[in-house]
Amino acid sequence: MNKINLGGRPLKFTPIELKDLLQKYLNDTPKDDWTVTGLALLIGSRQLLDDYQKRKGYSGIITEAKLLVENGYEIDCKKHGRSGSIFVLKNFGWKDKNETDITTQGERIEGFNFVKPTENEKVEK
Repeated sequence: MNKINLGGRPLKFTPIELKDLLQKYLNDTPKDDWTVTGLALLIGSRQLLDDYQKRKGYSGIITEAKLLVENGYEIDCKKHGRSGSIFVLKNFGWKDKNETDITTQGERIEGFNFVKPTENEKVEK
């Protein structure tokens, strides 16, 4: 029976090959030097790393490697509070601001009066 070519380029790595490659990077590279870019350089590009992370069978492998890199930045930030580490953690989705979510969930709020400004008062836009 003939295989049907569904199109597209064949994958560069099997999940096992990718896991072994990333593990070699983590073993051979000093922990303080781990970066997501380092992971990306192994497989070809940052985009390719992100594409593999979306694929079944590869997602957990890439996610775990990225978490190990993120953990290194978190430890560095905890020990030294370096602004570079803080910046990188923000790119991982961390936030250093307080956010207040004010919602009423459909309930009426008592005690607020909204006053329309008079013609003499400037309204800032």
